[in-house]
Amino acid sequence: MSLSADRKLQLHLIDSSSDLSSSRIAHWKLNEDAADKIVLDDDASNHDGLTQTSNTTDLTETGKVGKALNLAKVGNDAVVITNDDDELSFGDGTN
Repeated sequence: MSLSADRKLQLHLIDSSSDLSSSRIAHWKLNEDAADKIVLDDDASNHDGLTQTSNTTDLTETGKVGKALNLAKVGNDAVVITNDDDELSFGDGTN
């Protein structure tokens, strides 16, 4: 990841020949645009989250494809995973 001169977050993928979806535990697109605080886990693993203060409509704007999370709008808000699960552990028992 990098931050461009105009303060846009950029993700750089090095190897696109590997399909990592089979070992993916969670996938948050962060493109919700609903009048609620729910941030959905897109891979159906039920690791949804909730924003702490704002509805997702207040945190997103038009992206290159659909909606996107605007990190400048997030401020002190956070997304908290609502279903604590061992899959999200670092292997030492901490989440």
